[in-house]
Amino acid sequence: MRDLEIVRKFIRGPLTDAFDKVLLDSAINIWPENLQLQIFDAVTGLVDLTAAKLSQLSAPAPEDIDAAQAAEDEADLFALLEPLMHAFDPESTFNYKNSECTLPSRMPKELSSRYATPRAPAISSVHLGVPVDTDVEDCSRFTTFSWPAYFINYFGYRRGFQYIRQVQHA
Repeated sequence: MRDLEIVRKFIRGPLTDAFDKVLLDSAINIWPENLQLQIFDAVTGLVDLTAAKLSQLSAPAPEDIDAAQAAEDEADLFALLEPLMHAFDPESTFNYKNSECTLPSRMPKELSSRYATPRAPAISSVHLGVPVDTDVEDCSRFTTFSWPAYFINYFGYRRGFQYIRQVQHA
């Protein structure tokens, strides 16, 4: 039980604080590329952890789990959802900084763009208020904001959206 309490304190404190720092702080703009890729990997781990927590909450509760335990598990999930929200946001400092970067080559082969597709430059430029000379139809080869689209699709690949539906209906 003591180990569980330590994990909970970590999830609700240092873990979320660290993701706030690496996803939202302007200092990210001067960090080197290798650090950006390590953050990418850490966010992928955050997606894995959040999907695992959702899986745990969507499974039928054992009879020995009381209401207080269930509330603690839900609090853990909500602590994980906040940094995940920033990872999904193309306007977060981290994603904005890396909006033109290609995806690292280590993504699962089965991953699809079922849930999110990267924006074409014309769309993202219009969104940012910049005049555009490019035809929208010509933009299929571009992948701006591909990292948050990857995180969203990876969350779907890890069955995160399915678990959310299950938790809602439980």
